[in-house]
Parts: sequence; structure tokens; C-alpha cells
Amino acid sequence: LLVTGATGGIGRGICEVLAQRQPGLTLSVASSQSGEKLDALLKWLQGQGVQAHGLSGDVTRPDEAQGIVQQAIAVGGDLDALVCVAGASGPGRLTDLSVAQWDLTFNLNTRSVFLMAQAAYGSLQRTRGSITAIASMSGLHPHPGYGAYSPAKAALIMLCRQLAQEWGPEGI
Repeated sequence: LLVTGATGGIGRGICEVLAQRQPGLTLSVASSQSGEKLDALLKWLQGQGVQAHGLSGDVTRPDEAQGIVQQAIAVGGDLDALVCVAGASGPGRLTDLSVAQWDLTFNLNTRSVFLMAQAAYGSLQRTRGSITAIASMSGLHPHPGYGAYSPAKAALIMLCRQLAQEWGPEGI
């Protein structure tokens, strides 16, 4: 099991619930950077009896996404689940939103899931595993002042539907 964005609010919450419901679980937790937050999460998880492994990297870069998945497989075997939580919202009206902010928002909220899913495909196919990605109500209904976030989450929802259509028949 691999969780990205594990040190943030929703990601950490998912890790905590998994630890409480599945003692002895082998869990790889990925964060954009190593440090105090990741160390604290690992310590807490291990205190709950979880075999927790910390990984760091940029999930928006193909080589790093592949490396995170490979490291998770190396420490825990084939993945039975990939939980993609990495994401962020950045306010900005479309009239003055920079292209850099647009790209950053789409890269983190949508591209990262695509890259992580591609990297984990073979492993998930072998285990007939699952992919969970955290979207937002903003992906269904635009919210004022979130010009890139709402479209990025809408794209994530469609990406998940496309993955289900293509990979569902293969057991993922």
C-alpha cells in the first residue's frame, strides 16, 4: 500500500485510519520532502504496529514517480493499493492567474495521479489492486477565485473514470 501526500491533513488522516484498522500493515508513505513531518508520521505509525516506510520525491516528475513506486515495491512487495492524496489549492482568478500557477495546480492535482498510476500499473495488475485519488467538490462545481483548482480537480475526476474504464477489465 502506497499513500502520496501522506504528511498533509487528508493524507495523514488516511494513514492514521489505516493504521488503526489494520495493525501490522506494511505502508509506504510518500511526501514531497523528507523532514520533521514525515519523521513524525513514521514514528506514530510504527508506534501503532505499522511497518511504515517513508519515501520522498516529486510526484509530478515521471522519473521520481517511478522511483517512489519502485521503492515502495522494494520494501513492501507488489502494491495492492495506491492512494493519491498529493494536491493543493491555490487561489487565483483566471483574469490574472499566471501560467506557472495554472501548470503547478494541474501538475500536482492531475498529472501526479496519472504518473503514479502509470508507474504502479504492473504491480497493481499483478495484485488486482486499486487506485484511490482524492478529488474535490470543486471538480464538480466551480468555486469563485479558484480558476485553476476547479478545472484540475474536474480533470482528475475524468482521469479516474478513464482509468476505471481502461484498467477495470484488467482487475485494477
